[in-house]
Amino acid sequence: KGAEVIKKLLEQDGLSDAEVNKYLAMLAEKYNQQKGERDPDKSGLRGELLSAMAGLCAQSAYKTEAGKLFKPLFENALNDEAEPAREAAVEGLIYIDKAMALKKFRTLLVNDNSVIIRKRLIDLAGEVGGQEDLVWLSEKLGAGQEGEAAWQAMLKIFKGCGTAVLNEWTAKFESEKIEAELSDEQMISLWEIAETKAVSENDPNTVKHIREKLAELYTNNGRFEQAAACWGAMRQAAGTAE
Repeated sequence: KGAEVIKKLLEQDGLSDAEVNKYLAMLAEKYNQQKGERDPDKSGLRGELLSAMAGLCAQSAYKTEAGKLFKPLFENALNDEAEPAREAAVEGLIYIDKAMALKKFRTLLVNDNSVIIRKRLIDLAGEVGGQEDLVWLSEKLGAGQEGEAAWQAMLKIFKGCGTAVLNEWTAKFESEKIEAELSDEQMISLWEIAETKAVSENDPNTVKHIREKLAELYTNNGRFEQAAACWGAMRQAAGTAE
């Protein structure tokens, strides 16, 4: 209760620097008193304290000061046995710096026991991730809702990649080097991104190959107008009558 009151107090502006530092330090001190506890009944308290601290890093007049003080505590809490503590620490680090947080998480939390943390990491990769995140995301494909979230994150990353990366991954899916089988709709989403990139990079051979694949997928799914548009574009771009 006290942590929540301090959080609400610090969400408002108007305190002196000394008062701000005092209240932030009180939260940090209380957490430090609790973090060595192995009593299961105390693990919830650690999570609640970290959650209050994370909230101050997200929305308060003093989030910069809070981030500097609490960042080491969040990093330490990533190894906490209690899931609520780890989950709150993840949120705190994301509020401070998303790119920094993802870099740290991808080596520590990709296969965390907490579904909440795994899903949060996938969503974060979709926001600020890069091609270095594609491998571990691909390993999540086919796992129900988590797999679909991973696929959506991959599509967002693919949109920021060049043709070379897209060619590499479409080849992987075609050769079944990825264990999870993608639906036709999922493959269409990927090939459409690849087509846009290849057209923008003026790569006619790649464009032709992609449109052949898209025409086949569209046809298989009864999307005949889109299939016809692909064949028409290929015919228009053909170098010879044959």
